[in-house]
Amino acid sequence: MDLFDQVYDQSGNFNNLKKIIAQLSDWAKTEWENELKSAKPSWWGRMALSSRAGGGGGIQKKKIPGGFEIFYPNKGKYNYAKILEEGRGAYNMVPALINGPRSRAGKNGRYTIIGFLKNEDKTDVSPFNNDINSIISKTGTYKDREQKVRNIYFYRQDPGMTGRGNAFLSEQPNKDGTVHRHGVKFVAVSGKSSGWIYPSIKAHNIKDKIQSEIKKALQHPSVKSAVASDLKSLARSIIRKYGNGK
Repeated sequence: MDLFDQVYDQSGNFNNLKKIIAQLSDWAKTEWENELKSAKPSWWGRMALSSRAGGGGGIQKKKIPGGFEIFYPNKGKYNYAKILEEGRGAYNMVPALINGPRSRAGKNGRYTIIGFLKNEDKTDVSPFNNDINSIISKTGTYKDREQKVRNIYFYRQDPGMTGRGNAFLSEQPNKDGTVHRHGVKFVAVSGKSSGWIYPSIKAHNIKDKIQSEIKKALQHPSVKSAVASDLKSLARSIIRKYGNGK
């Protein structure tokens, strides 16, 4: 800590400037959060702000010598905020999917099965929009040859169901005795699959925008006036303390 920081952090010194810096730090934190909330794709911003398992931990503020630090702790699996900040090119998701924790080993190589609640046209998977194969209900689990836990399902065909295709209705019992039912479509992805391209993410340059606005704010006459007033108060305090040579 340098001499200025020591003087600045002493109680009673630079009160006007401290108030302005506190207000600017609050604004910067809120603005960063708002930018992440409105960023596209929205999933990355939500995960950056999430404090749950896998989330980035949100935007944080802490006291440091001379002011405050606004920072992103990056607690998640991915650096969500950095990806939105700097952008990223489109990439093929297949290698990550077939080598992920849910992937399986098959006779023709690794693959994974992904469940979707929506069709390609964004409609819900349902008897109104799909030919339903059957109803599935989870009845237990088992470990496969890689010691990964897999679900065991019971299949039931009700009248009107085809017994064909990849669209199902999943039934899950609720604690109150009722049954929750929703549509799900299963898609298998292997090393030969195509079309699994995650689109590019544009650079949002959030930090540059915020820093630019803070620099403008610090040049405002009200800030200069606050600093001048604080310096006068500090000078008077020093004169009172040392003016008599004591």
